Amino acid sequence: MSLLNDALRNAEQRQSAPGAQGAYVGQPRAVGERASGRPLSWWGLGLVLAGLGGVLIWLLWTQPSSSSAVIEPVSVSTGPIEARPSPDKSGSVGNEAPSTTTPTASADTTQTSAETTRVAAVEAPEPTQAPATDDRQSDAADNRPEPATAEPDTDGNEPEESATATGEAESAPSTSVADREPRDDTESAPVRKTRTTPEALDREAAEAIRAALNDGRIAAARRQLAEIVQSQPAPLSRAAWARHQLVAGQPRDALQWLPVSQTREHADLRLLRARAQQAMGEPQAAIATLADNRPAVARAPAYHVTLATLYQQAGQPDRAAELWAGLIAHDNGRGGWWVGLALALESDGHPQRAARAYREALGLDNIKPALARFARQRLDGLEG
Repeated sequence: MSLLNDALRNAEQRQSAPGAQGAYVGQPRAVGERASGRPLSWWGLGLVLAGLGGVLIWLLWTQPSSSSAVIEPVSVSTGPIEARPSPDKSGSVGNEAPSTTTPTASADTTQTSAETTRVAAVEAPEPTQAPATDDRQSDAADNRPEPATAEPDTDGNEPEESATATGEAESAPSTSVADREPRDDTESAPVRKTRTTPEALDREAAEAIRAALNDGRIAAARRQLAEIVQSQPAPLSRAAWARHQLVAGQPRDALQWLPVSQTREHADLRLLRARAQQAMGEPQAAIATLADNRPAVARAPAYHVTLATLYQQAGQPDRAAELWAGLIAHDNGRGGWWVGLALALESDGHPQRAARAYREALGLDNIKPALARFARQRLDGLEG
């Protein structure tokens, strides 16, 4: 207001001073010419308007913002004044760019003096954020280009990539947790039930019987055998029990579990039955058991050896010699079979053939020492 009063006071002084109009406007006045009041009034009005404009600008710059924005003083420099973008003070979360507005001076003011303009520019501070209600400043802010760093990505690639990265980050822990969890193969994999055959059950029962007999649990082995034979022939279980009883000197107990109905189709069971009968002093019964349905020599050589021995003991050396010859034809490298043939030939009245069989037995390297001494004695007796 003091500036306005000073301007008005100066204008009044110029109007009241004689010859001021011509000196102010720079127009010389002719001698005797009467001064006109119109030029002085126009220049005075211009000065008043310039002063009012400067005061108005000063009031606009110095008026506090309704939005309580912080106003920072502007440093005066000789160069042009550049507006700085204000930092984002909203604190909101999002991709909205901070708006930086810079007030502009009115362009419709008239020409003012250099002194008035300089004073107004120095005294007027530059706000960093304009009020929200100022329409002119909002329009200027809209027309002013915003800083490139505050512009969000208009293509939308960054939000999509962020969403993709977030989805991958959320799905990754669930996958890793699923990989760390132990898998129960029994639940996912189908359960295959193997069909248990009678032969498999017989093998398991035979092993259990042998284990019980070796441990001396005779009653447990007997119960196991009685249980398995109720559902099937169980040849392996019967053989396990019979062998143990024959070794233990219990041929009758072994024979109890070797009936003819079960031994007829199994050569191993027939051989065990014949040995039990032989141990009980029944050689003819044993021969009858083995003579029927004889297996091949290659399949069951022990079967033929037992039958040949029974024939020899029963006084039938010719049949025994026949069986021994069949065994030697299958394998001529066993000394016991040569000695058996020699005894059958010697008993059947063929000493020369018997002596030759003894020599064949003694010529083998795998003959047992006791059997070799027996063959040497028999050979010396035939040659002496």
